[in-house]
Amino acid sequence: MEERVLDMPMRKVHALEILKGEKVREYRAFTDHWARRLCTFGNPGDKNLATGIREYDRVHFHPVNDKWFLDCEVKAIILADVNDEFLEAFGSEIEAEKGAQVFVIRLGGIIDTNLTES
Repeated sequence: MEERVLDMPMRKVHALEILKGEKVREYRAFTDHWARRLCTFGNPGDKNLATGIREYDRVHFHPVNDKWFLDCEVKAIILADVNDEFLEAFGSEIEAEKGAQVFVIRLGGIIDTNLTES
């Protein structure tokens, strides 16, 4: 079976946090763009008719200029409601307003990178 890779831009400071084991989740706002990339649809293009979340084996983080990369296993991708419980558990990791929805990408081990911890 072909490996399913999620391509995601990221700032180097956050990639270094992953490399050091300080960051184990990546968050993306529930926008049209990320819904199209992360959801499955009964009617393609309509984010209100999502039927599920796509499955990926790895996420390929990189900057716009592709000077570095960091590939990690994907443990799970979920769509979460930002409520009091979510903010209590994850509010220190993400700036999100109560009532919003976010994709939470649980990261596994590092598969490959050309980054160093500097």
